[in-house]
Amino acid sequence: MDLFWMKCREWIDKNVVHLDQTKGCVLKIKKHRMATEIPYENSTVISDYSMVTDLTSGFDCNLDITKTELPILLLLTLIFTGVAILVLVQIRSTSSGIDSLLVLTLATNDFVTTLLYTVMWIGGWIACGSLMEQKSCALLGWLSSALTIWSAWIIIIMTCVRYLATVKPVYYKTKVTTSKIKIGLVLTLLHSLSLLIFPFFKVAAPYFYYKFNRICAYDFAPGKGGPAHRTILGVMAVEGLLTIVMVLFFNTSTIYQSI
Repeated sequence: MDLFWMKCREWIDKNVVHLDQTKGCVLKIKKHRMATEIPYENSTVISDYSMVTDLTSGFDCNLDITKTELPILLLLTLIFTGVAILVLVQIRSTSSGIDSLLVLTLATNDFVTTLLYTVMWIGGWIACGSLMEQKSCALLGWLSSALTIWSAWIIIIMTCVRYLATVKPVYYKTKVTTSKIKIGLVLTLLHSLSLLIFPFFKVAAPYFYYKFNRICAYDFAPGKGGPAHRTILGVMAVEGLLTIVMVLFFNTSTIYQSI
């Protein structure tokens, strides 16, 4: 039995790179449908309902040039979005309005989201996976996933505003104000953040590290986190469907009114 424990510790030393200086580690050995929990000193506890899963399987520190499409696209997106933000800021200095506020908010949100994904990919590779340890992976995954969802809400607000300005101009001029739009943006941001905060309380499935893309994000597999996790996924699915319906309706109505 001592030889078995020694071999397991050797395996951890060679393969597990996501080690945090805490009291114990769980190595899952799934063989013949059995799982064995092995305490290990000076590493982190990783279980089914920790904030991050599958971190003990190792991190590929080698950079394959043929598989670098994602970071290249991320860097290009950062450059183009940054230029767009500078242009929008210059335009807004001469003309203020609801449209410029929404476009600038969307561009800024896209820039921050892309920056988070870039940090996860490039930073994780440079640090050879240590950046993707339990807490940092969950935090980056939470922020990037929530901001991605918030982009959809910003688009909904933009199409709704455009619809009211075209189809109901009197209502738009008298009821729609910049302060109300800002309140709507803040509320939708808080909703997006709160919707994906449950993995931190171990209510939903933990944030997942996607090895192929080298990013952490919300785990969208419905069979991992129990009823609460499936309920959250159902809410997100309904919101996604409503987003498509609302955007199509507002845009179609705006185009029809303009004809």
